[in-house]
Amino acid sequence: MKQELLRYSCVIHGKDRWPEDSIDLQVENPATGEQIAVVPEVSERSVAEAVESCALAFCSWKNTSPEDRGQIMKKISRAMIYNTDLLADTICREVGKPIRAAQSEVRSSADLMSYFAEEAPKIKGELPASGKSDEIVMVTKEPVGVVAAITPFNYPLSTLICKLGPALAAGCTVVAKPDENTPVSSIILAKLALEAGLPPGVFNVVTGTGETTGTYLVENPLVRLVTFTGSIETGKIILEKSASYVRKVILELGGNCPAIICNGSPWKENIPAIVKQCFKNTGQYCYRINRIYVEKEIYADFLKSFIEETKKLRIGLPENPSTDLGPLNNFKIMKRVESHIKDAIRKGAKLESGGKAISDSPLDSGLYFPPTILTDVNQGMLVMREESFGPVVGVMAVDSGEVALEYANEGNSGLAAYLFVPDTGTGLKMAQNLESGSVWINTIHQAYFSVPFGGFKESGLGREKSHYGIEEYLELKATYVSLEV
Repeated sequence: MKQELLRYSCVIHGKDRWPEDSIDLQVENPATGEQIAVVPEVSERSVAEAVESCALAFCSWKNTSPEDRGQIMKKISRAMIYNTDLLADTICREVGKPIRAAQSEVRSSADLMSYFAEEAPKIKGELPASGKSDEIVMVTKEPVGVVAAITPFNYPLSTLICKLGPALAAGCTVVAKPDENTPVSSIILAKLALEAGLPPGVFNVVTGTGETTGTYLVENPLVRLVTFTGSIETGKIILEKSASYVRKVILELGGNCPAIICNGSPWKENIPAIVKQCFKNTGQYCYRINRIYVEKEIYADFLKSFIEETKKLRIGLPENPSTDLGPLNNFKIMKRVESHIKDAIRKGAKLESGGKAISDSPLDSGLYFPPTILTDVNQGMLVMREESFGPVVGVMAVDSGEVALEYANEGNSGLAAYLFVPDTGTGLKMAQNLESGSVWINTIHQAYFSVPFGGFKESGLGREKSHYGIEEYLELKATYVSLEV
């Protein structure tokens, strides 16, 4: 007997909502192809209802003290930790993410929510000197209003908290539209937030595709800020539509991030970290290493070590705690990865490893793809020009770090870059000339909560994380006060 699929309703003004005019949207486990849930693809009317709910709740939430907002956010953080197993299992199944990585995402997301809770009372204004004895001037910061948060499939919880956390801290209300492939974790979070004491309407979740539900949300005139993580192409559409309303946008877009490996650098001890940054989450994240430039004197040694370390990665079912890499999330990503590999090979690249989807049972869902290393690559290949968003990396020998720097800056993206250099001075000088929002020198780790994250060029607008991330959700107001009355 076929098991009935779990149905997850939207969350609008504190209640589960399954609108009568919605269409059923099925959610699949990419590891097995099994349908695991059904959510509604909601209409424009339901999106408008969610936005209006947020607009209503905004009137009271913005006037809630930062301390009280922070206390509720801390309760949400604790609820996430308490429900780690539920959230991690959901992420594991809807993303195809290995269970250890899913658990790590939940813990990190809860910590980020707690960080923003602590930052809420730190929002400051100014009393600039006016030079007048009969007047005071106040510069205050006020929440922008209703926020539309549109999130991707690869890190459904952490990318949402990157938007929800600073918005709530600032006093904004949020309508979230998760990716149609991974909506369930966002719905669960909304319910946990309500149980933790978040007032109805402060955080609503609507589900559906970007073409329908996402468009309705972006085109709603009551939305005063759109924050989006995803492709450059979609980001441009959101920016264009938002221009009609002269509204703020925060865009965290494509990466195609380079790594530069110089002779005399500590690359050997960093090989495990470099491999991880290339292939973690099966290459499905924005600031992964997509292309590597290696000075020719060390190219052969680096490539040998890189290939050997890559072979240690274990591909398997996501629920297995020993699995390092699970499946790709969907066939759109698979098609992109395959097209980049075919383009490179057609233009003369050599396939060192991987290159073809796995078909052996139990990894036969059609979405398992091994780590793929391409050599003899050049700047004319897609893998070196565009974000692959999958487990493929191009490795190129270069004459010098200066040449590598020139190649790294080519193209329209500038999210993150990684430098391995013989000394700090060289690293800092090269970092100054990298067109990138974040640069790691002789190290690789997750971006810190307290440091702004975002891109140069077409990799985005605005910043997430840190107090700079909260500033994105605030407007400046100047108030002139006469002392004569």
